[in-house]
Amino acid sequence: MSSNFPDFPQGSQGFDPYRSPTHAKKGGGKGWIWAVVLGIVGVLLVGGIAVCCGGPYLLMRFGFQVIAQQMEQQISDNEVVVEHLGEIQSCKLNFKKTTGTGRDDTFVFDVVGTKGTGEITAQYDKNAQKRQQLVILSATLRMSNGQEHEIINGQGPVVPPIP
Repeated sequence: MSSNFPDFPQGSQGFDPYRSPTHAKKGGGKGWIWAVVLGIVGVLLVGGIAVCCGGPYLLMRFGFQVIAQQMEQQISDNEVVVEHLGEIQSCKLNFKKTTGTGRDDTFVFDVVGTKGTGEITAQYDKNAQKRQQLVILSATLRMSNGQEHEIINGQGPVVPPIP
């Protein structure tokens, strides 16, 4: 009976399919040190990127929330807002539309109320911003159906005429 394996003399260094392979260590076993060093460098790099990019984003988002809260406080009792939107459930600064106005003294807010949704474009006093206040000079409510209503006209809140 013939075998597919060549005949090797016993004790020779030939191929033995039943013997587990032996590997010689190369580099003296210091490869794990490099793995640890590269792991630490990788963690520091990813952490640095998160802080550099994520930190400013979170600060900007927090600032937008503060501005939206101030806006909501100033308009929540406005008769025009209550009439058309009802009680305000959500007021968020729309960054894209705010930058699209081309003005540095104008904010655009997306507002959701119990009676409807709309968009408020508000011009504010830049000098008051230096004192960390949001003083609205004029504001217009644009409803989702396209109707526009003046909320503040630069002289203070607009009071609708008595019917």
